Amino acid sequence: MMKALDDYKTMCQEEGVDIPAELNNIEFVYKYDMQSFFNYFSWINISKLATKVGVNGSLLRQYKQGIAFASEKQCKKIQEGLRELGQELNAVRF
Repeated sequence: MMKALDDYKTMCQEEGVDIPAELNNIEFVYKYDMQSFFNYFSWINISKLATKVGVNGSLLRQYKQGIAFASEKQCKKIQEGLRELGQELNAVRF
């Protein structure tokens, strides 16, 4: 979508057409289902993440494979754990 938007804006500029105001400052929000998230971030170690967020490792692997689906409560628990991990990684300095 971002590429298509950029292409459209470029086309408008090339044709001398004003870019519609509503297309400025568009913010994209990425939402994943559990399986897609783990497929996209395939480098995440499921067992270690399960331990960190307090979820059964076998169950988390089932979520990753699409065999089982997490409840809203489980999704929030995993999401919060991932956010905490992100904050920890963001604090790293070398």
